[in-house]
Amino acid sequence: MLPLSYRERYQTFLEILHQIQDQLHQQEVVPTQLQSLYSQLQQYFQQQLMPLTGDELSGELFSQWQSSQTEMHRHLRLLQTDLMFWQTSKSGDTSQQRLATVRDRVQTLIEFTTAFTVQETEGS
Repeated sequence: MLPLSYRERYQTFLEILHQIQDQLHQQEVVPTQLQSLYSQLQQYFQQQLMPLTGDELSGELFSQWQSSQTEMHRHLRLLQTDLMFWQTSKSGDTSQQRLATVRDRVQTLIEFTTAFTVQETEGS
């Protein structure tokens, strides 16, 4: 299980992701609001999650955390690209497809982050 200080940081990151998810499920998605939330998410990741070193974690837990952290960073960068493609799409069909891709990417990030915020009960 991750230390409480880690879980608290991931919980805050998760809350921002849920704000983005809520925005994505609005009847009319406002690009400027979505971009603002994404900027907040990215800034939080860079300032609060990237500096985590994992020094407090033991062998297998460190390896799992490091792999997941790397995947989260990758998906965050892909989300930025997906948002850019969505904002620049011209046709309604393309826009809807790209918006669906953004929603899927946010859901993936939520799943990764949720795994960091829950306390393990197996083997306890």
